[in-house]
Amino acid sequence: MNEDLPHRYPIFIRLKPAFAGDGEFDTDMWARQRDSTPAPYRIQRQGKDILLPFYDDADDLIDVTWSGDGQADRFIRDTLQEYRRQHPDAGPHEGAPAPAIALLPRPDNTYNPDAVSAADPNRDLSDEQRYLGYLPDSDLEEIGWTTIPTLADLASQWGGQVRCYGWVTPDSILLDLPLDKVHAAATTFLATYGITLDPLPNPHETGAILVDAALTGTTWDKPPHPIGSLTLTPRRQGLSLTDGGKPIGHLSNDTRLAVFDERHRERVIAELAMQNLPVTPMATPHATAANGPIPARYELHPSASTGWVIETTADIPTEALPTHGPRHKRGEENIIAAVAYYEPDKKTLWVQADQLVPTAACYAARVGFEVTTVRIAKHPWGLRTEIAEHRLIPYETVPFDTTDDPGRRTLLSHHRTSVPPESLAHHYAWADHPAPEKRRGHPNILAARERLDRTRTKLFGGDHTLTDNLTDPLTPCRLCGHQAATFTTPTCTEPVTYCRTCILTACNGLGTNRAHTSTAVAEIATLEFGGIAMLPDQLTTLHLNPDTPVTPEVLDRLLLLRFAVNRVLPWTRILTAAGLTPNGIPTARGTIIQARDGHLCLSLQEKAVCEFLYQHGIAHDREPHYPTDTEVNPNGRWRADWQLADGTLVEMWGMPKDKQYAQRMYAKQQLARKRNLTVLELTADDLPRLADRFAPWIPIDRTPQRWTPPATPTPKPRTRTPRTRTPRTHTPGKVHATNIAAAEERLARAGRALELQRHGHTRAEIAAALSTTPDTVKVLLQDARFYEDPTSNPERLDLAFAAITAVAAGKSKTAFHAESNRSERLTSRAWRDANTLDRQTAPD
Repeated sequence: MNEDLPHRYPIFIRLKPAFAGDGEFDTDMWARQRDSTPAPYRIQRQGKDILLPFYDDADDLIDVTWSGDGQADRFIRDTLQEYRRQHPDAGPHEGAPAPAIALLPRPDNTYNPDAVSAADPNRDLSDEQRYLGYLPDSDLEEIGWTTIPTLADLASQWGGQVRCYGWVTPDSILLDLPLDKVHAAATTFLATYGITLDPLPNPHETGAILVDAALTGTTWDKPPHPIGSLTLTPRRQGLSLTDGGKPIGHLSNDTRLAVFDERHRERVIAELAMQNLPVTPMATPHATAANGPIPARYELHPSASTGWVIETTADIPTEALPTHGPRHKRGEENIIAAVAYYEPDKKTLWVQADQLVPTAACYAARVGFEVTTVRIAKHPWGLRTEIAEHRLIPYETVPFDTTDDPGRRTLLSHHRTSVPPESLAHHYAWADHPAPEKRRGHPNILAARERLDRTRTKLFGGDHTLTDNLTDPLTPCRLCGHQAATFTTPTCTEPVTYCRTCILTACNGLGTNRAHTSTAVAEIATLEFGGIAMLPDQLTTLHLNPDTPVTPEVLDRLLLLRFAVNRVLPWTRILTAAGLTPNGIPTARGTIIQARDGHLCLSLQEKAVCEFLYQHGIAHDREPHYPTDTEVNPNGRWRADWQLADGTLVEMWGMPKDKQYAQRMYAKQQLARKRNLTVLELTADDLPRLADRFAPWIPIDRTPQRWTPPATPTPKPRTRTPRTRTPRTHTPGKVHATNIAAAEERLARAGRALELQRHGHTRAEIAAALSTTPDTVKVLLQDARFYEDPTSNPERLDLAFAAITAVAAGKSKTAFHAESNRSERLTSRAWRDANTLDRQTAPD
């Protein structure tokens, strides 16, 4: 038994299977010994660690949100294997207690700096390697955003961490945290060390502020603006209505009309009727509805469930806004808040406060809701604690098209073999028949959405044509079975049907892990790109040859493979894992990659442009010289990226926002103007629309659609005299000797810290020995482990390699920070890592 754990809590307790048949957690199966539970709930110090105690209530288990990456898989596997070793008669689907799960604050989380992750308790691993999943934001809010971080800060002074108990099943990690008790217990525990924990916000005070703000937004303070003709564009659950770009409202699939200014309702209904688009008529108002003026600043949205959310767009005072939690929820002076929720099956209107009932009921009648019952929150703005929170979330803000399982959709099971095994398991369920659509909608509106939808153009190019079957029922989508329009495309031998959701998912990809992404990328490269690497942006368009169209089954596979590609993962690492970068040659200017026409390119962006020119028959040469100029180009060394047959120069500006890069770019532009040169200038934003930028040069016998020809033997590259590379005598970024000495001293301190830790010293003891703080020791230990074995922290190594590449390309640290989309702390560390690794690998 682990001596750090309470002796009253056995490492593994014999339990029945963790879940009942309906998928709910079965409290009877959490069969614990009553004398093993501390009562009352008290947080304890155990050695160096702070332990959140075992608690006897299965209802307080919280589910960790995890992405199915390898770390969580391994932790679950190892925990279950050890449990089954001790209990050979355990069933294959039985869960097991996990008595040592760490809780780590993750201020590096770009979405929510107050995030906390569940983690493997092994502190020899990096935070990324220990990561098991994030605690839900709603649970952290109830515990208190600063509770776990404050406990963790205290534990770090002892060289320890915060731990709690948990429960592991084959597909989930649950934490034993009674949400209503953790904050109070932490307050008591921290007080014994003279630390005051931030109090939980008073929901009654915040609710009263929100109610007052919502009330101020229920009357009009100016006359309505005139509207002209309506423009309709598709949205996830209906049509958006605009007038000259100004939002007017939206029409849901099932004919509910929401207008942002209710005084425009009659006019908008008349406009829609002219386009044969029906609108639900107004209903008889409930007895509580106001008889006064038309309610102002209300909006209607379908919720993530089957109901409807009525929202206010009133200005919310700063004191009612959260100061912790996700970044997008902080500091917004104008937010949309749920004033009421309507349950269609019960004809019930839930309202946040009694003062809001008259206008909410009036608005409900105007949008056609038949209300028989009105229910009011027990305390102001407290509906989220009384009804399921997802009911108050607008459907349009939910990342996925929900079916019976929010966030998890259905694909037709005969496609299961089209993608790598399990690559979509966390996002989709396989079914022989499509899941019923909760919001099927009116056929006229569905047909209008399909007719106006432009997502097909993004993936299939401009040469697709809708067939004439825009009637109800529409044709089932080939991938998920939901209704959509059928269309033809020159790249396919038959008409095909794909819904908007599936097309968007193919364009954007899902949050799959690195292994699944690299496998899918390798298959796409083989089927579509001739086995050559591609950029993530190139996956938003199918690269197929209209002269040799493929079957619908091949299209199905190419779309589903795109589902499995996570576009936010480090792309160089993905290409390497997919086996697509063996011919890349690292140089001081970058990594040379060979394009299909044999030209050598210094980036995947250049390669994408070069292959586009080749594919479309546009004659081009690589790296032509600019003319010599005594003022700006006296040596005649400047080169453009390409030259077209008519003399036009083409520049792919890779870092236009970098100060040093921009100076050279502006100098080239000045020279071009001085010499009357024609220069076509491109940036990364132009990659998806190269067909438009190069339209004047595409031969008339070529299709304007972007495509990649079938794999052909790679043309022999042009012969060039290899340049002799002089070994570097300095570090990247022109690091001076003083900085090198400081870096070497820091590296030595990191090594000393790791040596002391391996001899059993605590972080506080190491800090005293090195005359520094425990927090600095933590960073030194992380550095020492990384430099000892860089592969121990793949995420950090990826960013370090990116920094090395940036230095080789002549980029500044500022430019690297701007392009990496990472925090300044992480990019500064990567820049330091690049110099350290370069010194470690440089020739003597």
